[in-house]
Amino acid sequence: MPSEVYTDTVNCFVFRQGAEGVLHLLLLKSTRSPDDESGHWQAVSGKREPRETCWQAAIRELSEETGRSPERLFDLGVELYYDYRKDRIHMHPSFAAEVSAEAAVRLSGEHDEFVWADAEQALRRLFYPGQRALLQQTQALATHSAEARGREIPREVWLNG
Repeated sequence: MPSEVYTDTVNCFVFRQGAEGVLHLLLLKSTRSPDDESGHWQAVSGKREPRETCWQAAIRELSEETGRSPERLFDLGVELYYDYRKDRIHMHPSFAAEVSAEAAVRLSGEHDEFVWADAEQALRRLFYPGQRALLQQTQALATHSAEARGREIPREVWLNG
């Protein structure tokens, strides 16, 4: 039997810019059961709802998990990895969202803690190599305007979509 391809989850790497430079938001997922992916730091993530685009899911998950809305939204591509326990190939469309430095984070019941960390600190906390690579892409977008322009989803698309 061929491996299942799992594509209904999105990632959203959240960052802000301020006097302290670029900081990345990481969430600590609650430990709910021994077989779920919990107990580690991660980006905002969640499942798409029916008839929802990937970028709409990323914005909704950002709001649900943190109470925040994006100022800017970027396409990071796809996180790809294999889960040998379930013989499942995961393909997660991934996004970066810049948020304002002023607004507070309001966690959902899905997470225990959050932290704003610089890129080096955030990279040390992330468990999965694909997540670390996406955070490095997010850092590049936050610090290099030429790269950001080519990957930004125009605001009028996601505000009116």
